[in-house]
Amino acid sequence: MYNTADTIIAPATAIGNGGIAILRLSGPDSLYLLQLLFTPMRPDNAFCSHYLMYGVLRDGDSLVDRVMAVFMRSPNSFTREDVAEIHCHGNRHIVNRILDLFLSRGARLAHPGEFSYRSFLNGGMDLTRAEAVSGLIQARSHDGAVQAQLQLGGKLHALIEEGSERLVYMLALIEAYLDFPEDEVSPEHYKTLEEEGSAALSFFSRLADSYCYGRLLADGIKILILGPPNAGKSSLLNCLLGYERAIVSHVPGTTRDFIQDEFVLGPFAAQLIDTAGLRDTDDPVELIGIRVARGKIVESDLILFVVDGTSPFDCSLPADIPQGKPLLLINNKMDAPGFRDFQMSVPVVNFSAKTGEGLDRLKANMLDCLLPGGDLPDRESVVITQQRHYQSLKVVNAELSALLSALREGVEGEFLSCHLRQALQVLSELTGEVSNPDILSVVFSKFCIGK
Repeated sequence: MYNTADTIIAPATAIGNGGIAILRLSGPDSLYLLQLLFTPMRPDNAFCSHYLMYGVLRDGDSLVDRVMAVFMRSPNSFTREDVAEIHCHGNRHIVNRILDLFLSRGARLAHPGEFSYRSFLNGGMDLTRAEAVSGLIQARSHDGAVQAQLQLGGKLHALIEEGSERLVYMLALIEAYLDFPEDEVSPEHYKTLEEEGSAALSFFSRLADSYCYGRLLADGIKILILGPPNAGKSSLLNCLLGYERAIVSHVPGTTRDFIQDEFVLGPFAAQLIDTAGLRDTDDPVELIGIRVARGKIVESDLILFVVDGTSPFDCSLPADIPQGKPLLLINNKMDAPGFRDFQMSVPVVNFSAKTGEGLDRLKANMLDCLLPGGDLPDRESVVITQQRHYQSLKVVNAELSALLSALREGVEGEFLSCHLRQALQVLSELTGEVSNPDILSVVFSKFCIGK
């Protein structure tokens, strides 16, 4: 996928102005390039591994910057190659000049995720840990970062290994009879295989089911606020955010374009989207806003449909809300005279966007809609956060289900072993033990340049 014989360089810190910026090199010429361009302030300083030195970077006779530099000898580095880092002043012009300087001397600009890719190739981490590096950098909530740390620490890999060992044990039972075909498989062994297969299926099913929570944890949730004009949609947005983000007015059609902002709902990063009021109108600009609002229904994870509890409501919802889409009906203005309660086939929450009464109940109901019938996992529990992992586990579960059906039908051992071998192959690709170039390309292309 990449030429790993090259020495690569990239900024390891975000581009922009700051106190310090770090540039990282990895590859066989890292030490040579550092010695070529960096001069320690103390000439007697040797380039000892993991020893941070103060000095200057020069381009010929021209001073580039006063920096700190460190060399890390293989295999005791992130990539398990020779690595060098330059800690310079965090000015983007200085960073670009240092990049150009090393590139002109033979280094190559790293591709996205190439440092992590080299670590993976050199045995520094398995594929689930490599993906956790990206997940940690991109985590959008505290709980998302905690989950990425668990996976980076190897807990997901350990679970996959535990499940794989179950399958290997079953395969050994089957192949013991394949090696001695004159021996008939005993009923006790068939029973053992069925029990082990059922336990393995339950194990991997629980792990796959955790993706419902893990996906929301990693990607965040999109919450769409819909409803007729003057129901209190913008007031609800402001109440959930905790500050005045949207203009609130009694004039219908005040919100014409969508307004979005983020807040934290339980363990999730949530994106709130306020939209134009749904109504019949001849205003061409308002019509555009209404079309945009309806267009966002499909991409949302949860819809908050707001109605005015002091006005008549015919208990009908827009026809373009798909069946099964998580939805809460917010019966707003419970603080006002004439407020009426009502029942519907969807959950209804009485609420006051003006006073905030019912806010905690609303948030609890929002979480219930997103995770129906399920408690939030313990923060230290490992869950599936990547679609790639989820799809792999679905294949494993399908193979185990087919295995159990074959056992009940008395299928011969060599056909049983095919299901187990296929499941083990998929698990090996999940952890990267067996490398698929297409999978690796997709995984590491999602990384930032300096990782």
